[in-house]
Amino acid sequence: MNKRATIKLLAMAVSNFKGLRSHTFRPDGRSAEVRGDNAAGKTSLHDAWCWLWTGKDSTGRVDFSIKTIGAESADHIVDAEVDIDGSVVRLSRTLREKWTKKRGAAASDLTGHTTEYAIDGVPMQEKEWLARLAEYAPATTWRLVSSPTAFAALHWQERRAILTGLCGDASDAEVMASTPDLAGLMEILGKRTPDEHRRVITARRKEAKQLLDQIPPRLDELARSMAGVDGLNRAALTSRAAEVAEQLADAKAGAGDGELRRDRAAGEAKRCDLAARRKAERDDALRSLRSRLSDAQSAMSTAQRRAQESERLASECEGNALRFDADATRLREEFRRAATPVAHIDGLCQCAACGDAHTLAPERLAEVRADANVNRAARLAVINARGREAKEKAAGHREWAQRAAGEAAGHQNALAAATRDARTLTDQIATAAGEAHPLDDQIAELAATVARLDEQIRLLEEGVVDIKPLLAEQATANAGLAKLDAALVTSARMAELAAEQKKLGAEWERLERELWLLDRFAQAQAEVTEARVNKMFSMARFRLFRPQINGGVEQCSDILVDGVPYGSGLNRGAEINCGLDIVRVLGQHLGVMAPVFVDNAEAVVELLDSGTQTIRLVVDGAAKGLEVTCD
Repeated sequence: MNKRATIKLLAMAVSNFKGLRSHTFRPDGRSAEVRGDNAAGKTSLHDAWCWLWTGKDSTGRVDFSIKTIGAESADHIVDAEVDIDGSVVRLSRTLREKWTKKRGAAASDLTGHTTEYAIDGVPMQEKEWLARLAEYAPATTWRLVSSPTAFAALHWQERRAILTGLCGDASDAEVMASTPDLAGLMEILGKRTPDEHRRVITARRKEAKQLLDQIPPRLDELARSMAGVDGLNRAALTSRAAEVAEQLADAKAGAGDGELRRDRAAGEAKRCDLAARRKAERDDALRSLRSRLSDAQSAMSTAQRRAQESERLASECEGNALRFDADATRLREEFRRAATPVAHIDGLCQCAACGDAHTLAPERLAEVRADANVNRAARLAVINARGREAKEKAAGHREWAQRAAGEAAGHQNALAAATRDARTLTDQIATAAGEAHPLDDQIAELAATVARLDEQIRLLEEGVVDIKPLLAEQATANAGLAKLDAALVTSARMAELAAEQKKLGAEWERLERELWLLDRFAQAQAEVTEARVNKMFSMARFRLFRPQINGGVEQCSDILVDGVPYGSGLNRGAEINCGLDIVRVLGQHLGVMAPVFVDNAEAVVELLDSGTQTIRLVVDGAAKGLEVTCD
């Protein structure tokens, strides 16, 4: 925290500044109340004080109009005496027009403006001026400690940075220590931060989900491949195959077909190997295409849902914009009717509201007409403010509608792209399932060779003995044994998949538990940080984290008073006192206690004590000019 500096306004003389031609405001370092009618110059006093220190008006604008109408060519001066930590300092800032007479011209032309600075009567350049003022109060923080509305006008991220800077974000260790539910999270994180570990978990969950989704279909496919083995007996089939083999050997003794049978067996084995290889490659290609098709269909569903949500939001916002447009049109017509001047009738007073003429004493005509005009001006101001508010709301809702429509178009494009991908993958799957394989020719050639050898063996066997029944029985036994062998391999693979599914399920539960801990950590961090910040304020409260539907939280910086958001339902008096509470804390933290100007102070019954000099600006139609009362 900086060394605390206390600044008090003793007197401020204003010349040709906005609507003030010449005015001296002298609170003598005390809190004061300035009363005046609308446009009497109350806000101009505040603007003059801000311009002196920062070159901006009370709302933070640089390009506001300083010159007084009718006195544009005169010097525009703000001269103030201030008490800074017990020392009186005189600050002066002057805006002056720069006129240049060109060669051959009869008159000078306005070519620009210059600003002159002086402290205690000593002229200085802007850089030196800014450096001297920064010793008292940096320009970047001036509005925060002198205006109750400045902090709320900042972007929420700027507000959040300032608030967390008051006491700092709670460390991860502090948050975990404050919440028993988070026991063990530090050990889980290791060297990672919670955000880094969340990204790791999210990626692993996605991978585990894909693997878990693939296992049930694969188990079903393997189970179907084992159909037909329930009634087979390995011992009986093995015994019968051996008996048939002996019978065939005896029957074929001397048949001279041993070499043909060896060739035939070798050809059939090679054909079976190639057929199995072809099936495995085709199954792998189809599995990959089906997985990609599933992803594309999921993307289609997501894009369609988001597009519908964005279109609904765009329609809702456009409807709101049309409603506010109608309000603005109605208020514009109301303003036109109210602004229509009322003709004066000699000897009569015509009401500014209804147009009726009333007979009055001559000495009261001017007074009553003036009051009527003031009332009409006040009414026009209210109508005008409501009209501007309706236009701004209509523009805001229309902007939201356009943004939502743009998002809907983006989601529609994503839907179209995902649909195209799905159609392409569907065609590729159909093509891959029916297209020829590079091994087809070799397999067909081997099948033809085996068939030719079978025919040669048959011709040899017919000359010795009819062994066809034995061959059929042998083929049946061997086929049953082959099914049993394949079932053993399939069962082993199914056991592997079941073990993998159990392992992935356990990992999924662990990831879900760690994700819950991270969500709980985010909530606890929000609670600790908000509690530390809110403890510093007496009235204002801040919501620095907003819960999300998925259980997490997102950063924010909402200002609340008794649960009511600032700028959205909170009355003007509460907004002002809330702002004063913020000014008090920021002034203490930044080390600058500066005079605070409170505009529209008539909206507050009792102002909150900001701990510094307070200038209350009050609208009072009965005031004569600017009436100042010091506390």
